[in-house]
This record gives sequence, structure tokens and C-alpha cells, in this order.
Amino acid sequence: MNLFANQKFKDLMPPLTDVEFDILEQNILADGVRDSICVWDGTIVDGHSRYEIAQKHNLPFATKEMSFADDDEAIEWIIKTHLGRRHLNKYKWCLLALKLKDPFVIRAKMNQGKNLSKISAKSVNVRKELAEIANVSEDTFGKVERIEKCTLPIAERLKERLANDEITVNGAIKELRIEKKKVDNRDFWEDYANRDGEDISGLVKDDGTIITNKIHRGDCLELIKKLPSESVDLIITSPPYNKGWYAQGKKVLYVDYDEFDDCIEPAQYARQQTELITECMRVLKPHGSLFYNHKAMTYNGKLVYPEYVFGFTPRQIITWDRKGSEWLGAEIFQPITEIFVWIPKSTDTDITRFCRDNAKYSKDVWRINPEQDSPHPASFPEELVSNIIVCASNEGDVVLDPYSGSGTTAMCAKKLKRNYIGFDLSKGYNNYAKQRISSIQDDVA
Repeated sequence: MNLFANQKFKDLMPPLTDVEFDILEQNILADGVRDSICVWDGTIVDGHSRYEIAQKHNLPFATKEMSFADDDEAIEWIIKTHLGRRHLNKYKWCLLALKLKDPFVIRAKMNQGKNLSKISAKSVNVRKELAEIANVSEDTFGKVERIEKCTLPIAERLKERLANDEITVNGAIKELRIEKKKVDNRDFWEDYANRDGEDISGLVKDDGTIITNKIHRGDCLELIKKLPSESVDLIITSPPYNKGWYAQGKKVLYVDYDEFDDCIEPAQYARQQTELITECMRVLKPHGSLFYNHKAMTYNGKLVYPEYVFGFTPRQIITWDRKGSEWLGAEIFQPITEIFVWIPKSTDTDITRFCRDNAKYSKDVWRINPEQDSPHPASFPEELVSNIIVCASNEGDVVLDPYSGSGTTAMCAKKLKRNYIGFDLSKGYNNYAKQRISSIQDDVA
């Protein structure tokens, strides 16, 4: 008996591996073709490999006639049958179920009796039905859909790794999200760098007072050395964490900055940061404070901590609970916190400017979601910065951020009627920060 093999039906399922085919062939040679080959009007819908082996060895086989309304119904049956039979990973299950999407959408719309052109696939919840067929959660199925639709070069590599069980669906989505943000940010910052920004050449007036309410482009250590001693009331900043160094060959997510390579030999990094904090202490007024954001990391099985901060006189360490992170490793508990080291210039609590009653977050753990929508890779949430400003400064004070980035500290200072100064290497970051700040009404005393 000669049967017809429709390539469209045959290609629905991943082909057997050479090993799987050899095992099937040996079993059939020993026991014969035990399972019927399912056909629909002479076309094979299940049993392509069994039929190929039977023809090769001239073995008898039985057929089972199937009845379908159309190709779509046949395809649905084929996929559902194989999903219950083949040993596939979640990703491959989802790929098979995705092949049912178009007929499912059409059928769902028709069942609702609605105009096919005026209803979306989402409104009939096809994803939920297909996820059940693939035996995965609706969330996992949606993530596989996103990966399949992605046109970034990394997507093809991720699909191959998913097929080979080298990465989970969640892991692939995290890597895809990181890469997409990098690509978007490169285009975004290139556009801002090409815009004309305000040319700021000086930090200090002829009379020795500082120029406030400006964002300056340059190396923060060089710029802060130009500020007069005891000229700033409050400093809030977050340096690059040197993640690039600790990410080498590891599953650590590093930050892709515009004009800064976050990969410095650790001892050199500690020296640079110590020098910066020393300058911060110099430019602070007697009542002033530095709030220095950083975090603990794990490298080669050991905790890495910004120990250089203890060479000064921290008053308190505030824990910022970010509620989540994109950590890819599984060798430690998922890290979701960062710290703010509060270093006042004076050890005398009566001198330090601070009023806890002004705080929205008055304890030493602040549960605040990280900034999600900023194009900058490491932006402060406004809520966090504002909580520091209202507690540790007065209206009219000067707030400095040596790593101003997208300008959140300066923007919050302006909103709260403080003066600001910002430093950053990136022209793109600076132009973007100035645009954000300019949208706020000028009412600082």
C-alpha cells in the first residue's frame, strides 16, 4: 500500500534523532509494525517514521482512517497527539502549540459570533488554551511567544540554547530583556549626544561662590576638586559598582554605561572611590552628609563589599529593598537589596542636619521598586532620593550628585526647592538630564 506524505503535516513535529530512529527501526524489525498508521484520505497524519521503515524493509502494516473537516483540524489533532507522546522540553512543547494559534484564533472568534476583523486574539484568550495544550503556564507560553517574535540577533542563539536545554525560558527572557535594553539605550543616548547641550565651562564664580543648578560634563573626581571646601549641604550618589570586573565569566549582570567601562581592577576601584569620598567630605558643610549607594556582590564564592567606606565615619547603613533582581545565578539566595551608607561630615548629631519626621520611610529598610522606565541603566527612583533630601537638607540648600546620570537627584532637588549640581562623563546623559530638569518650574530660592 502506497500512502502520501504531506510535507506540511510531516514538518509539524521535530524529526526523530538518529538514535531514536535506530531504536524504532530495531523494535519494528523485532516485533513488526504494531501501531496503525493514521491516514486521512490516503495522506499520512501520524506514523511517518513507521511507514518509512515498513517500506524500507517491505513489512506489512495496518492503517486507521481518520476524519477531519479541514487541514486545520488535522493539524490540531496531530500536534495534540504528539504532545502527549514525545519527550520534549517546555520550549518545544510551546513551539508545537504555537502552530495551532491561527486556527484557534479563527475558531474562537467564530464561536463568539463576532466580526473576525474587529476582535483581537487577546480578547478570546487563545494563549491560555494553547498553554494548557503545551502543559505549561500561561506566563511561560507568553514568554516563548516573545522570544519567537524577537528580531534581535541574540534571539536565534537563545532559541538554539532553549532547544538544547542549555537555558530555561525565564533565563532566556532575562538575557533578551537585557540585550534589548542595551540596544535601545545605545540608540537613545547616541541621539541625545548629537543634540546641542548647554556649554558649562566653570564651577565657581569670580567671587569664589559655586555655580548651582547646572549639570557639568567631565570626570567627577576632577570636577569635585574644583569646588570650594564646605560649599555643599548634601551629597547623594551612586557610583558604578565595578560589576564588569566581577561579571567576567560569571552569571552576574553588569551595567552597560554610555561612556564608562565598569571594569576596573578592584584595588584601583577602591582607591578611586576612597579619594572621591574624601573630596565629598571636604566640600560638605559642617552640617552636611553623604548618602553613598552601593551593594554587596559575590565573586568566586566570597562576599565582595565596599569596605573602604569604613575608613570614614558612617552613622548608619540603610537597606534599599528593591523587591527583586535579574540575578541569573543559582548558587546563592537571590540578591534583592542595595545599601545607602550615610556618612555625615560631623560625628556630632547636634550639628548634622537631619529630621526623621520629614521622612516617608523612617526606618532603616526602604522597600521601593527600582526605576523601571528610565533609559539610563541604573537610575534612582525619585521616591528614594526625595526621602533623603527632605530629611537631610533644607529648602535653598545645595545638593550634589557626582554621578548624576539621568539627573534624578538634580530633578528631585529642584522639585523640593533645593539647588543642585551634577557631574557626568556622558554628553548624552547630561543632555537628557537637562531636558528632564528643564520641565520643572523654576521656584528655588
